[in-house]
Amino acid sequence: EWFPLCCWPRAPRKPKVRSIWGLRRHFSTIFFVACLLTFLFPVVLGSPGPLYPFFFGFWFALGSPPLPPSSLFLPSPSPSRRMTKNTNTQPGYTHHQTNAHTHSRTHRAPADGSGEPPPSTVLELHRQLDETAAMYRWKVPTALIRRERLVSPPFTVGNFRWSLLVFERDVQGVSYISFYLAVADTPDTLKTSAEGTIRETHFMLKATNADSVKDEWKRCEHNFGPKEVDWGFNEFMRTDTLLAPDQGFVFNTDMGPCVILEVTVKDNTGDSSSSQDSRKETGFVGLRNQGATCYLNSLLQTLYHLSRLRHCVFQIPTSVDGGVTPTSPGNPNLPVPVPPPGQPQRSPKQKDVLPIPLALQRLFCQLQYSKEPVKTEELTKSFGWTQMDSFTQHDIQELNRVLCDNLENKMKGTPVEGMIQKLFSFKVRNVIRCINVEFESSREEEYYDIALCVSGCADIYEAFRKELQKEMLDGDNRYASTDHGLQDAEKLFQILNLPPVLNIHLKRFEYDVEKGALKKVVDEFRFYDEINVGQFVARDGRSPMLAPSTADPLNGAQPDDIWKLHSVLVHCGSVHGGHYYAFCRPERGADWFKFDDDKVVRVQPQQAITDNWGGKDKDKFWLTPHTISCAYMLVYVKKTLWNELVFPFEDHDVPETLRAACERDLQEQERVRKEKQEEHLYFFFRVATEDRFRQYDEKQLHNDLLDFDLVDDGFRFSKRETWGNFKLFVSKRYNVPVDRMRLWKWSKRNNRTYRPDTLLGCSRSNPDAAVLRDILKEVQVHSQEKVDLFLQTSCPRVPDNVPFEFPPASEDQVFILLKYYDPRAARLSYMGHFTCRPSAKCSVLLPFCNTLIDRPTDTQLLLYEEVRSTMVERVDPNRSFREQELQHGDIIVFQLVPPEGNSYNYPYAPDIFKYIEKRVTVRFAPKDRPSEVACSVELMKDMDLIAVCTKLVETLSLTTPPTNIRLSHSVTKLPIGSTARYLKEMIAGSPLTEPMLYEVLPMPLTEYETKRQFTVWLYNNKAQELESVVVAVDKTGTVKDCIRQLRPKFRALNLSAEICLMEVDGHEIRRTLSHGELVSQLQPTGYLRAEPVEPVPESCRAVQVVHFDSKTPAPHLFHGIPFYLIVREGDTVNTIRTEIRTKLEMRKTEEFKLCVLMGTQNFPLADGEALLYSVVRSIEEKYGPGAQWKLGMNHRDTRKRTDKSQSAVVIYN
Repeated sequence: EWFPLCCWPRAPRKPKVRSIWGLRRHFSTIFFVACLLTFLFPVVLGSPGPLYPFFFGFWFALGSPPLPPSSLFLPSPSPSRRMTKNTNTQPGYTHHQTNAHTHSRTHRAPADGSGEPPPSTVLELHRQLDETAAMYRWKVPTALIRRERLVSPPFTVGNFRWSLLVFERDVQGVSYISFYLAVADTPDTLKTSAEGTIRETHFMLKATNADSVKDEWKRCEHNFGPKEVDWGFNEFMRTDTLLAPDQGFVFNTDMGPCVILEVTVKDNTGDSSSSQDSRKETGFVGLRNQGATCYLNSLLQTLYHLSRLRHCVFQIPTSVDGGVTPTSPGNPNLPVPVPPPGQPQRSPKQKDVLPIPLALQRLFCQLQYSKEPVKTEELTKSFGWTQMDSFTQHDIQELNRVLCDNLENKMKGTPVEGMIQKLFSFKVRNVIRCINVEFESSREEEYYDIALCVSGCADIYEAFRKELQKEMLDGDNRYASTDHGLQDAEKLFQILNLPPVLNIHLKRFEYDVEKGALKKVVDEFRFYDEINVGQFVARDGRSPMLAPSTADPLNGAQPDDIWKLHSVLVHCGSVHGGHYYAFCRPERGADWFKFDDDKVVRVQPQQAITDNWGGKDKDKFWLTPHTISCAYMLVYVKKTLWNELVFPFEDHDVPETLRAACERDLQEQERVRKEKQEEHLYFFFRVATEDRFRQYDEKQLHNDLLDFDLVDDGFRFSKRETWGNFKLFVSKRYNVPVDRMRLWKWSKRNNRTYRPDTLLGCSRSNPDAAVLRDILKEVQVHSQEKVDLFLQTSCPRVPDNVPFEFPPASEDQVFILLKYYDPRAARLSYMGHFTCRPSAKCSVLLPFCNTLIDRPTDTQLLLYEEVRSTMVERVDPNRSFREQELQHGDIIVFQLVPPEGNSYNYPYAPDIFKYIEKRVTVRFAPKDRPSEVACSVELMKDMDLIAVCTKLVETLSLTTPPTNIRLSHSVTKLPIGSTARYLKEMIAGSPLTEPMLYEVLPMPLTEYETKRQFTVWLYNNKAQELESVVVAVDKTGTVKDCIRQLRPKFRALNLSAEICLMEVDGHEIRRTLSHGELVSQLQPTGYLRAEPVEPVPESCRAVQVVHFDSKTPAPHLFHGIPFYLIVREGDTVNTIRTEIRTKLEMRKTEEFKLCVLMGTQNFPLADGEALLYSVVRSIEEKYGPGAQWKLGMNHRDTRKRTDKSQSAVVIYN
């Protein structure tokens, strides 16, 4: 029996069904007769007729199943319609030619039950890969494969419903199984619903074999939509291969012999939770992403769900009174401190910046009560971050450390002092023990997280054992011990205790020595819901259990040794960038939730744990090494303390004042949201009155009449209200009688002016009864447009008790606005309005204008029309308004005739408008303090550079000549050269709100530009950064000339030693510049640094000391500020350590180890009395006297980084 491919499969026929489809033979006969008549009828009339009806009728008469009417004229499948370019197959599997083909749905089984799949097929969920991907298995009896076209029950992946379609197809005498994935929605639903949009989907269809290597599978990527509702493979595999008992595709089940078909669907359209109400569905809300703050959002969600930490944050005393920004300087948590020297200056707009504890309290409170995702701008502003910081990606583990350090400082002197340390801190011990001699050195350190190696470790237990394994120091890496020289030794790392909340950092990023760059390790690394981590603690003389064991680590474990998984922080992406999200379990035994920025969904434990082990999951075929998601941080909570650390948070746990402020904020958000939803029902109005025109000063009056951005008292009014009610509302709002006001609509004209030139409600006989929407529609106001109005009132000279009536509004009236120019004061003022006939001469204005300025009515006046802010034309009083094209909303400027011999700067109105056109107010700030605006200077756009600098010097009362002033652009910060001609060129492209920068040069600008300039960072002899200066040296000069310019700076800082200039890059001193080196040959790759140095005695050596951390993924990358240390021949390691502490003014609690660094190798030094040169000389004997080495301080980077090119997480406040 032939099955047309272009026909949507029907449900299996049921016996004794009396339908038109059941009367096959009768229908075919009737159809054949109809087609025959259709063919013969044109022949009788003498014209040729179509032949295809005859062939269709003949085909049906032979006994073929009837085609649905909508598919009669669809083309049959052909190779030209087969899609192969998007089909991806992998080698190593047996499969035939991959032909993906669209299967057009032209008929759908009715929804009343006749279209349901056969009850003898079973579809079940095999594996939920993630919230937008799943794998389903479909058991189909072999007896149904050849007999029927099968449609699976619908299943859901993400937010969409799908189904499978299988039928047999004959291709040139060979029977094939066709296998398709189809959208399970009806065509009508696809066209009307929001879910009927394009669905970007990866899918794989598979026939399961008893031997998994012989599975037959094909995969594809396709965009499903209303026009392409199914896609698949019309020659998926041969039917005889699928049904042959010896091929392994047939399984004996309780349903009899069956084949098992699988489908894996990945919906790439978007997260299915994007439109859900997460508060209603999950009880939680997410956090808005500001640009690249996913790492911050993930960490905040983790900290928020640690109830004990949240409770501690709420207990920090802050001055919150109804949510008003606190300003009292008494509380140490309130002020926003100024950044230290060397740190970038923050924006001056910090009046609304909250202290970090209060910002974090407000955010946690909003997470508890808000119904919508919460914004984090308030918190990042409290960090001192700018908008650029919000678009910079950072490491989540580094942020966790920096934020915890900051909170620990903020908690000092409060009832919760030391809580960060109690929750997260634990102690470790580093031990070095010599093997052949009796010597042991140990040092204890305090950590907030433990870093475990992922590469080469199968699971978390193996990683702990690897971290705690003994490291042998032998061969070239022997240990230099006291009084014993280089000795073989063993190095131990011991965990002394564990915190209630254990943060585990997985080392997913490692340094690739071959490529010379970092790489991400995506290997599979298993972690578990509960772990016995107590077995790795060295306590009470008991050594940790490091021997591998096949037994369950939880069997026989003490309750205090078990930690339970609370959060999984996941990184998806590569070393160059990616995305963070978090899985959290708010309560023990509760569900897991995925927090992905503003989206929150409930997930299965598998999705939170096993799916984030990393490695290549063969079921997730759409993933690449750069898109594999793997855990980056794990948060475990001690199981016996779970109820004390993670507990339901009640309202009484939140401070009353904070909760009240949060409720007010939420109410305001709800009001704004409701207004936004209802904005299509309202017009938004801004009304300008003549009082506002009079408040407009002469600096602004040239810009038409009013800047509506300054009108902040707008209101909205329902579109369905009547015009009469609207006028009553305006009358009450502005205290103007209804009969003494008219409303004009402002319009934008072709000459870019904005004038009130359209009177509302004048085209109707009874406008008060009309609907507001209809009134505004008459003047071309769109439904969503904001409407600006001018409220015209009666002449102020008419008393309120005198009856008044506006002249009729018609084409016989012209509405003119009046300005007065006083040449003595060079001032423009708004005076009022005037209405008259267009045919009247403009001289009718003269008596009225004289009255406005209290002059005799016969006083001579000059009239001008303000065409636009930069164009004024003379008005002839003896010509009519119509002749001079004056219309509604035009502005007439009048003035007195200046007396002869006047000394006015601008005697006539055109003069003041030309001045206003060229006038500009520029703000200036010193270049070294850009946030401190020094002054605002009124300048002319045609001024040259010297004139601008002269005006600036006069305003600031500087003694410096104007030629010694250099200006820089406000945006680019680039200097403006001496060749700049006019001010308008200097400020082009820069907003006037940003200050132009200035600096005082030691010489004229023209001479300064002939020199080579360097930025040099000054340091003292404590390796502390002081300031940066710019030196300018002749291009033929030397380094000695640079140092000569720096000496006065050092003398002012009371530093009189010899000055050394060096080049620093990557936290390492690359070289020291010789005095005779030409500045024209200097090409510094890093930055130049100058500091005072003492002369080095003959028996001593100046050794460079750098900072590094051997526990980082790239231990050869340094941090901190390098420096030189003078080492004497007899200095021991202890002496050197003491000198370093003294030089850097280090606290006693700051520990570090000393090593000799040479290339990528490091040679540890004993903490005892070993001589430094005995070790160095042995190294030089082996590698040669010219071996380059330096002294390394091995410790964690706990300070703010000062590399000018490095972007690190910094909380400034």
